[in-house]
Amino acid sequence: MAASYAYAVGNVRAKEAALFKKQDIEQLLAADTAEKAAAFLRDKGYGEADTPLSADALLKSEEQKLWEYIRSVAPDFSVFRSFVLQNDFHNLKAVFKGLAAGRNTDNLLLSPTTVDIEVIKKAAAEQEFSLLPDFMRDAAKTAWDALIKTGDGQTCDAILDAACLESRRRFAEDIKIPMLSELINASVFYDNIKAALRCACAEKPADFIELCLTDTDKLPKARLKDAVLKGREAVLELMSGVSAYGCDKAAEAFGISPTEFEKFVDNYMMSVVAKGRYIAVGAEPLIAYLQARLAEIRAVRIAVNAVATGEDRASARAMMRELYG
Repeated sequence: MAASYAYAVGNVRAKEAALFKKQDIEQLLAADTAEKAAAFLRDKGYGEADTPLSADALLKSEEQKLWEYIRSVAPDFSVFRSFVLQNDFHNLKAVFKGLAAGRNTDNLLLSPTTVDIEVIKKAAAEQEFSLLPDFMRDAAKTAWDALIKTGDGQTCDAILDAACLESRRRFAEDIKIPMLSELINASVFYDNIKAALRCACAEKPADFIELCLTDTDKLPKARLKDAVLKGREAVLELMSGVSAYGCDKAAEAFGISPTEFEKFVDNYMMSVVAKGRYIAVGAEPLIAYLQARLAEIRAVRIAVNAVATGEDRASARAMMRELYG
């Protein structure tokens, strides 16, 4: 296994040289048309030879290529299960809502997956949730019942989102890679915080809040729920007293703006995966490269949207996160 990871890490290290840097994003922002932005991305290797010359098509192609590369080079792809689970639960929500509305939602489905999409479709169409793996089975039944009985898509989403968070945390712990555990635990922690802030701002009732939140390794669900019921300021006050994952600093960032909060969270995640630079053999450099490329793709999307819409470039720069390259 060590030799396999030695090859994989060497391969990833070679690819890291091509990661976008700040100056690449600046060049992209300097494009004066969407066509020129797309041409810049093509020159940088985005997309396949037959990918249409549009930024959207190139970005979709690049993300698909990224996952195909990770699958091809990783000695053990199960290491990435905690990331892929997000697609599984997204697909379950899309299939549920499509069935409930009587429309096809195949265009919304994501890959890669750990649960075959045909299994999800069959389980939903026949309400045979025993076909699903145990980590989503109970939540799927509860979410479907809520959607059909009440027509409330938000409640359906809340149930499945909470189940996704818990599953991601559990699978990451099973892998027993400290950097992965820290990354997923921090991600779940902040997704939970974001759900709490949304509930507080929308003044959601206690039963809905209960569905949205999950326990995390640093903040019990009961404490967070109690703060949500008191309002947004109470949530921020609670956050200010938690140093884990830089939560107190995240609260300060939210005080500036929700955008600054989102940036702080994403930059914190990048600081976690940066540890992968210093590990010679193991899964960590592969995890770091995956996260670095996904962060790059998000930054590129912000830039090309600014070019396409004529948005002020200063506003786009203010939204940019730290890059790994």
